[in-house]
Amino acid sequence: MDKGIQVDSVYTDFRKAFDKVDHYILLKKIAFNGIRGDLLRWFHSYITKRTQRVVVNGHSSNLVTVISGVPQGSILGPLLFILFINDINNCFHHSHFLLYADDLKVYLPILSADDNFKLQSDLYRLSLYCTKNKLQLNVDKCKSITFTKKRNLINNTYTINNTEWI
Repeated sequence: MDKGIQVDSVYTDFRKAFDKVDHYILLKKIAFNGIRGDLLRWFHSYITKRTQRVVVNGHSSNLVTVISGVPQGSILGPLLFILFINDINNCFHHSHFLLYADDLKVYLPILSADDNFKLQSDLYRLSLYCTKNKLQLNVDKCKSITFTKKRNLINNTYTINNTEWI
């Protein structure tokens, strides 16, 4: 940007990311990362068939089976989420990205309209990734911003899941 380059950046928001982790997909990704045998069976036991209830003023709700998500408040919860989302880098053939837990920023220097197309194609791959992994982007909270000192911008409207924003 100091050299007068335009950088377009897209900030994303995953809807209830830690709650939406599909157990079956997570276990496949754990196995893909080399964990097998007794340890994989332990993870299966730890992740699946969990139950929870709510207690208010001494009154308990019925137990409900938790069908997705990683255990929040646990030591392993964030690590399991990182394992789940670790392959998101495959979406970005052109763009750069920064990922911290479930906060993702995708950005690319825009030197021509072709670069707008490259960023959009990476956003499309991100959308496909979310569908494949049963994650949802909260498009109302996704934002794009252009950083530049240039007066003549290379404008583009980016979309995710057919929702546009500038």
